[in-house]
Amino acid sequence: MRKLYTALLSFTVLLATSCVPGESPIRILGFFSVDTGMGGAECMLTNDVGQTRGRLDASGGGDYVVVMQVASDVTSQPVLQNARGLDLTGPGSRNFVATEIFLTYRSVNPSITFDAETIPIVATIAPATSDNRIAADIIGDKAATKLRDMLSDPTITTILTVNVQLRGRLESGETIHSNTLSFPIEVTPSNAPCPEPGNVARTGPCGARGGQDGTPVICCTGPGMPAGC
Repeated sequence: MRKLYTALLSFTVLLATSCVPGESPIRILGFFSVDTGMGGAECMLTNDVGQTRGRLDASGGGDYVVVMQVASDVTSQPVLQNARGLDLTGPGSRNFVATEIFLTYRSVNPSITFDAETIPIVATIAPATSDNRIAADIIGDKAATKLRDMLSDPTITTILTVNVQLRGRLESGETIHSNTLSFPIEVTPSNAPCPEPGNVARTGPCGARGGQDGTPVICCTGPGMPAGC
């Protein structure tokens, strides 16, 4: 099961732009690595170290967790009341509710054809904020299977570019898609994949299966039960 981790760290800013063709008031600003703490077991989304590319062992479970920094340029508005002091509009009507992450992929060396994938999420972003954090696995199950099946030579590095877009709506009902931001990942297989890809020890960040950025790929098979299984 793909996991989603959110931390909405909202700092109000003086931004007020309208949504015009080709622009979106919901913007993915960049990617950050997950801060796993000194022991490696924590899952903190407050890391300020930006991440421009990643590494993935295709022999693992195919998980790759990133933290997205998301801004909302949606303007806030005062709550309107009638003559009796009753609210006519809710304070959250300008909140953006993300309902899915839309993912597309392209690869070089070799070129592989991937299907677009969507990952359901639930995350609420307040208007006029600039440092909201959403963390999620950005490699869907179909893409992970393609990489595992197509890549077998550990001496060849495949460059996988993941294109990430948030989709959702304002609480007032308007549908909104964010900009699309790309994240490149260097992919190589280390050895033969585990017999059951789902049974890979969760040695990666935030309980992800091993293979991300050098985390070990350990199969949950054989005598005993390896840590993380």
